[in-house]
Amino acid sequence: MQPLNNFWKELIVAITPGFAGIGSLLAGTTADRYGRKPLIILSSIIFTIGAILCAVAFDKWLLLFGRVLLGLAIGFASMIVPVYVSESSPTHIRGASLATFNAMITFGQMAANIFAGLFAFINPDYVGWRKVYHNEEAWIKYELSEISASIEEERQCENRVNFIGTVIPLFLVEKLGRKKILLISSFGVIVSLCMMGGAFLLVNQDTAATLSSNGLSSFNSSVKNFDHCESYSNCDYCVTDDRCGFCAPNINGKKVPGFCLPINPSGAEGSTTGYCSSTFSNSSFYEWGDVYCKTKYTPLPIIIMVVYLLFFACGMSPVPWILNAEFYPLWARSTAVSISTSTNWFINLFVSLTFLSLTEAITKYGTFFFYAGCTFIGTIIFILFVPETKDKSLDEIEALFMTKKSRKEFEAKRNQINPDFKI
Repeated sequence: MQPLNNFWKELIVAITPGFAGIGSLLAGTTADRYGRKPLIILSSIIFTIGAILCAVAFDKWLLLFGRVLLGLAIGFASMIVPVYVSESSPTHIRGASLATFNAMITFGQMAANIFAGLFAFINPDYVGWRKVYHNEEAWIKYELSEISASIEEERQCENRVNFIGTVIPLFLVEKLGRKKILLISSFGVIVSLCMMGGAFLLVNQDTAATLSSNGLSSFNSSVKNFDHCESYSNCDYCVTDDRCGFCAPNINGKKVPGFCLPINPSGAEGSTTGYCSSTFSNSSFYEWGDVYCKTKYTPLPIIIMVVYLLFFACGMSPVPWILNAEFYPLWARSTAVSISTSTNWFINLFVSLTFLSLTEAITKYGTFFFYAGCTFIGTIIFILFVPETKDKSLDEIEALFMTKKSRKEFEAKRNQINPDFKI
């Protein structure tokens, strides 16, 4: 699996939503031509093959191909299942039924993480966690010395709170309505993202400062990225850049100033020069880290992440899937849902591809403030343009988007068929 630089990490993560976008585009015409049920069965078959390939992957290329297949399957399923459920559910339970679709996704994520945790104990050096951190000494030290217990608790806690959050709409979506739940969730997401940005700002200000290497004979300033790494003022800025790591004296686990140095490009742990390089005779006295920094605020982002997931899961996660399956007329439903679902996955792709690069460009805290701003814009759009569809049939929802003239004609035709019909 090595080397896994930021490009490969982003690619492995992003390839799935990218192909999910392609799969959801292909699903629209396929569903109209061959029907809803065959496409659901096809996506299940592709899911199975993709999961097997990811499980047996012996290198990053096979893992990448397996995630391509999973992406296609996700695209098919995420487009066609909401359509099938919306068309086959009675009006009074349609919202709850569509929310179940999203809840089952998060239940699967929760179950997957629990099983992944159990598999981590099976030959952890070569099998556990599928090789992604194999021989990464920095990660091993981090897990053992800092949060070996809390990291697993965090992962399982997040996936439990995410699952719990998606269950909430099952009971409220038909009582409060889609729009109210969506707006409550959106405001909560904005606040929690701002809090997350503030938490990472506190982390940044609390990390150890960097020292200058001027006059120190053990440092070779001519190596690649030396001047670039040394320009960072503290540990957090240093380790956010995938070209740099932080080297500091190991004094009983205390936070002490150190040096920001370029990472050894050969894949071996340590820096290319300085006290944490393999050529330095007393390197065991120094501690090397390229993914974390010592700070008293480590638990804060974890706690806020749980709050964020709860707000996101109770509204912004399920409600768009519900509305997306309800908004469109029958003649355009498959195509419209296909396009909107594909847009969702391509934006997921964009976020996955740019997250690590964005944290380098505008810092970790700046990235979350940026996401909060994007969510604020989305909330304004929700307020202005999203109608309430609670207790309305699919035909009634279609009428919500008509002009006054078209709506009157629609009402007249429906009244001829059903005199009790009202919008």
